[in-house]
Amino acid sequence: MTNIAFTKIIRISEHNLEFNFRKLPGEYQNYHADVTDLKGNRIQFSMYQDAHGRWHTTGTLLPLWISDAESSIGEAITEEMSIV
Repeated sequence: MTNIAFTKIIRISEHNLEFNFRKLPGEYQNYHADVTDLKGNRIQFSMYQDAHGRWHTTGTLLPLWISDAESSIGEAITEEMSIV
């Protein structure tokens, strides 16, 4: 499998944040993601696409703004997938 990794700037709550994505092995659309919050803390989580094409976050103790931005983060992955 090819190593797929990319970075996207996503606007969330009036801020442009840099998200890094890396495709995880397997048949499913599953990505590791990380982002630095406004205080400089690195937040790591996973994104997966369900059978209906909706994106979801998984991780422990994720800030609410990540969950609220789930669809925007998923759209950034979908956009990148259409390029690859």
